[in-house]
Amino acid sequence: MKVLLIQNETEIQEMISEILVNKGFEVETVNDGDAGISKLTGGSFDLVIADVPLPKTGGIQILNWARANIPKLKVILIADGTDPQKLRVLNDLRSNGIILKPLKLDEVLKQVQSAVSDLSEPAKDDIISADASGFARVPIDDFLVGKKVPYSIHIRIDATKFIRISHSGDE
Repeated sequence: MKVLLIQNETEIQEMISEILVNKGFEVETVNDGDAGISKLTGGSFDLVIADVPLPKTGGIQILNWARANIPKLKVILIADGTDPQKLRVLNDLRSNGIILKPLKLDEVLKQVQSAVSDLSEPAKDDIISADASGFARVPIDDFLVGKKVPYSIHIRIDATKFIRISHSGDE
């Protein structure tokens, strides 16, 4: 899974990056929101972790940009946990999680794992068997607009890489 970490505090950036790399994530980092949006525009990320206060463009603006431009992108915000009013506002946003400062290792991992839990490789039971020609038959009705797909559809690129073209429950 590919993560973009947008954090201007070097110690926090290094800590989160190290935690995620050790858990098998591919992590790219930038120091400000404008650089983050530029990376998002030119790259393919599964998750963005953005600090709320950032130089140039803040985490809330990045979240709003992502929802408008890459709706399925998972976004976690990092925020100061000492301001209850600010936390209420953040909870009303459509982020996939909030990591509070001061950071706790287990909370960082919990938020990330929760946000990306539906992006993991399909379970063996979810894989449709191919016929002798190498093709799987899926009813076209499963792809009509407004109908929920009952299973995730993945295309296997090689033994360890898949491309998800639909997710169970998507319309």
